[in-house]
Amino acid sequence: MKKFTFSLQPLLAYKRTLENQQKGALAEAQGALRRLQALHRAVLEQIERTGAELEHRLDGGSRADDLRAYSFYLHHLGERRLALEAQIREAVQAVRACQEALVLTMKELKALERLRQEQYQRYLEELRAEEAKEIGDLVSFRTIAGQSD
Repeated sequence: MKKFTFSLQPLLAYKRTLENQQKGALAEAQGALRRLQALHRAVLEQIERTGAELEHRLDGGSRADDLRAYSFYLHHLGERRLALEAQIREAVQAVRACQEALVLTMKELKALERLRQEQYQRYLEELRAEEAKEIGDLVSFRTIAGQSD
């Protein structure tokens, strides 16, 4: 009897490759999100430090130019924080999209694996039936050959 071959093997191989690619894309998206979150934390810390320094200078009686520079810098940091928050929202959406695509591919792979297993079981049943038929034919031949002697 011929060797077992899964009828949808090319599709199964493609889905496995796709799964690996999607895992890589998910890892990249998660890495990008972590980097953005780290930047966001750094900006928040800088805002806190600069605000505390500004308060200290206000208590110490600083010049108007210094205060204006601190105010401008704080405004710039606030804009940077808002931009990072928007980028983080986009990165979270990208991670979710990658996760959803990966889950779908994994479900499809599981279904293909189940189908492959079912086809293999049918193949084994056919193989056993063929072997039983050959044994039956051999026994019949020996019986007929034994009677003709």
